[in-house]
Amino acid sequence: MHTTTRPRGARLVAGFAAAAVGAFAAMGVIAPASAAPNIDPDQTGSITVHMFEQPATTGTPSDGRPLPSTNGLTPLEGVTFNAQRVTSIDLSSNTGWTTASGLTASEVIADPIAYPLTVGTPDTTDSAGVATFTGLEIGVYLVQPTAVGGNEVALPTQPFLVSVPTPIEGDEWLYDVHVYPKASLTDITMSLDDQDAYELGDDITWTIDVLVPRQSEGDTISSFIVTDQLDATRLDLQSTTVTLGSTTLVLGVHYSLTEVDGLVTITFLPDGLALLNASGGQTLEIALVTTVVALGDGTIENSATLYVNDAAFDAPFPSDTEISYWGAAVIVKHALGDEAALLDGAVFELRNSAGTVLETITVDGSYTIPGLRTTPAREVYTLTEIEAPTGYVLDATPRSFAVIAGPLASAVELQIANAQAPAFELPVTGGAGQTAFLIGGGALLAVALGALLVQVGRRRTAKQD
Repeated sequence: MHTTTRPRGARLVAGFAAAAVGAFAAMGVIAPASAAPNIDPDQTGSITVHMFEQPATTGTPSDGRPLPSTNGLTPLEGVTFNAQRVTSIDLSSNTGWTTASGLTASEVIADPIAYPLTVGTPDTTDSAGVATFTGLEIGVYLVQPTAVGGNEVALPTQPFLVSVPTPIEGDEWLYDVHVYPKASLTDITMSLDDQDAYELGDDITWTIDVLVPRQSEGDTISSFIVTDQLDATRLDLQSTTVTLGSTTLVLGVHYSLTEVDGLVTITFLPDGLALLNASGGQTLEIALVTTVVALGDGTIENSATLYVNDAAFDAPFPSDTEISYWGAAVIVKHALGDEAALLDGAVFELRNSAGTVLETITVDGSYTIPGLRTTPAREVYTLTEIEAPTGYVLDATPRSFAVIAGPLASAVELQIANAQAPAFELPVTGGAGQTAFLIGGGALLAVALGALLVQVGRRRTAKQD
């Protein structure tokens, strides 16, 4: 027998507790009129609510008596219930039981004139998921949650009716009734992958993970919408992928998608809702690939919102917020010793912390890198000159710099100077150059004089002969 909550129309005739999720097996019609006189009208009773998260599998049904074990169930603390007696139904009479036998919780709620209620005294579940209502008069009680506390309840416990006392087998009456309602929870988280993005124009991926609530009896997912307000001034949406477990969902078949001024709205269509209702407990993943197109203030924040069975959009489930951090850098190239003498034509390589070349930059005086991804701990980049301005000496020293997240006004500034190339050494009059020429000329003159003397000696010898 199913252990989930029956719809608002669950009938008391089928057993009051059958309306509470996982509470009881259907027990047939309430005791016949002849049994009414067996009820002690002066005795008081109680209703003990044991509130749990909707489990993946059917649990042990209850007939109003305490279950021997709730192992495997997760109690929900902080859920507030109220138990209000329907004052127009007198269970000390056969007429009252006849009226109750065809009554539903939704009918009681819809007609407060025919079925007026006491105010009741709300109680909130403790760490064991227990809320207790004691000292109750004989009668029919409308039990319903009024607040869910900090629990992310997507499919809440539906209101249900409980009779005090309630009939159990053997023509017995149970004055202290235990009920075991359940609620289906959800969760939505945002994660960011920007590790491969370094400059404006690179892509970053925002991933939204949603825990699909488990379907409960008579309380299915009829509307399921996820929204994400992207920063339209700094992010351009490139693609969207939606997967449920290992199944990739199809746009136009399982869901529709719109984007207006950065607001991405994913609405599940009937085929998609059918998959969700059959996939309770699984994770729905929505991946949004966006291109970073502007720096802004240096912090790109993003979060998503889930709406389940919430056509009025007034009960949202917000995700956490992720932030992508960005900064800027300015390169100023000038002559050594004169920061006002800006130089044109220097070429640099920009590398990330892994040493990968991101781009080659030509700097004419100054150059602004308008967007570099960083972190709160500051991402480090390296700038290396590979070509010096004409007439200046190359400075190939790698320069590492840490990027601070912030607007362009907070850009880190790199002042890089080049020394002028040295001139060629020219001879100076009266200097070492002239001396060298004189020495060379004297040597040539001595050689010529020696040759002349040899020639004169030969002629004299010839005449004597």
